[in-house]
Amino acid sequence: MAEERTYVIPLRREFIRAPKYTRAKRTVAAVRNFISKHMKVRKENVKVGRFLNLKIWEHGIKNPPSKVEVKVIKTPEGIATVELVSALKQIEKAKADEKAKADKKPKVTPKKSKDSGDLSVKDDVSSETNEDSDDKDQFDKKASSKQKKSE
Repeated sequence: MAEERTYVIPLRREFIRAPKYTRAKRTVAAVRNFISKHMKVRKENVKVGRFLNLKIWEHGIKNPPSKVEVKVIKTPEGIATVELVSALKQIEKAKADEKAKADKKPKVTPKKSKDSGDLSVKDDVSSETNEDSDDKDQFDKKASSKQKKSE
């Protein structure tokens, strides 16, 4: 079973020692060191997530964040995946919204047809396409009549 933990990683002490032009790189290395020590995995087996990487590089190489809150998931194979806590919440919320949209049914509006008193679904798209096709037919008729006159 995968092991999950949440950490707030202090980064300021690590990147303050580095020159400004290497601070973000040093911050990523500090994240790897911190997770390798606390989760007992090798540095090579620490995978930094996409959103965490974007957060570190958000203000450029010279100004990384002073601390980040991350969630770490360690697999039985010894691979630790690190991702921002706030990003995981946003991903879950987006998935829930997509699922809710998929579950919604199309709106049914009562409309009596001319032939009978039955209710049917109103279809605006098909009526628009019919109007467009009528316009095209009229245009074609005008164009063909002009060609005939010119001949």
